[in-house]
Amino acid sequence: MFKTLVLLAALWLAIRLLRNWLEQRNASLTSEKQKNGSMVQCHYCGTYIPEQDSIYSDGNHYCCNDHRDNENES
Repeated sequence: MFKTLVLLAALWLAIRLLRNWLEQRNASLTSEKQKNGSMVQCHYCGTYIPEQDSIYSDGNHYCCNDHRDNENES
């Protein structure tokens, strides 16, 4: 009977540790995705850049002011 209780306690502890590790792993992956954000393509040159770093103008994303200005001139 004692061996069964020890085995159940060890199994319970292993499950708790595994769940904790998986939750931490998922949280770090989620925060990394949020930090990186989504990628968008420069309407002028086609380079992919993080959306938060892009310049948004007239419904398009640009990687720099020069590309935005060159696109608007033509």
